[in-house]
Amino acid sequence: MKKNVLLLIISTILFASCKKSVDEPAQSMHFNFSKEALAYVQMPANKNYIYKDSATGEMDSILVNKSTLENNLMPSSTYNILGFPSTFPAYYFQTFTLLLTKINGSKSLDWFYGIANANIGNYIGGSNDSAGVLLLERDRSLNADKGYVFNSFPVQGGVKMIIPNLTIEGKEYIDVVRFTSTNGLTPSANGYRAVIYYWAKGIGLIKRSISSTNSTKTWTLVKNG
Repeated sequence: MKKNVLLLIISTILFASCKKSVDEPAQSMHFNFSKEALAYVQMPANKNYIYKDSATGEMDSILVNKSTLENNLMPSSTYNILGFPSTFPAYYFQTFTLLLTKINGSKSLDWFYGIANANIGNYIGGSNDSAGVLLLERDRSLNADKGYVFNSFPVQGGVKMIIPNLTIEGKEYIDVVRFTSTNGLTPSANGYRAVIYYWAKGIGLIKRSISSTNSTKTWTLVKNG
């Protein structure tokens, strides 16, 4: 009886060890976002932000529908490079998703939707616990992914500027990050479109402006949380 129990324990340990080696990377390579960079975009989920619409003067209620930080496992893979097989080890990486939804009565509309993966541009050089956040937003009108880069990052998207002090709706914000993206046309050309976002650390999106050939519409943060 004791012998059978001992065999059962040994078998269980061996099974668990084999399962772990299949599910987890052998060297635990990982890519995590910089906490400082996340502080600009990780808005509190299920909270309402109130923005003033410059065109109508009305207050828009924007819900933080999703603000999630997830850990993912990328399995090992083998590719043929110049005729030679090259194997890339498995690794863990973080993904951040931000979805802001405009609430209008019983209807809702996606107001901002962006995704960032910590492994993009960071694979070479080994594990990284301070990866920059490249928040990608699909803009159908620009027919492109607009990239908003927080912290250091090897790939730049749009035009980035750091504003030391900025006052919006009577409130002062420090170290604001501003991004400008256009569809490549000149402001006087038909079909011109530009989008400008302002992000503040610990708050999130504090202002956005959308311009076309003949008009500009701006939303400014009045109340958060």
